[in-house]
Amino acid sequence: MDRKLNKEVKTIKWCEHVQCHPSMYFSSEIVGPKEIHEAVDFSAKILGVSKLEFLVLDDWNYICADIDWFFSSSLEIKSIAALFGAPHPFPEAPVNSFRTEALCAPFSSDLYTFTHGKVTLIKGAMPAEETIERHLIELAIYARVIGFKVEKYA
Repeated sequence: MDRKLNKEVKTIKWCEHVQCHPSMYFSSEIVGPKEIHEAVDFSAKILGVSKLEFLVLDDWNYICADIDWFFSSSLEIKSIAALFGAPHPFPEAPVNSFRTEALCAPFSSDLYTFTHGKVTLIKGAMPAEETIERHLIELAIYARVIGFKVEKYA
């Protein structure tokens, strides 16, 4: 039997793969803000968060934690952008796990995070200046906050 090998290897982008196959990463085919919160809850709780809340302020969704867990893993993450940019191995979690914070990016049009007054834009745009000032005041009780907008549900 003569088989020809396909020598063209197609590189897939991780975000596109997640968008096209959400049920591989979420418990549902429909992905909205609450599903993203539930996914992030996995990494956050393993890394020491005892209280992770989901809030909606104006048209922004927020995942709010009592501690900043981003850099608590034994596997070093070089930057916040890297944490959200692709899945990373997760040695503290069960076998074949990855840091689930990366699941925020594929379904968010706008995504940012802040801790102790330091704001980092991950994707899209920040809230308007007067909106972010109001939100930062209201969310100041939390150690780490992820803010995002989901324009289109999968």
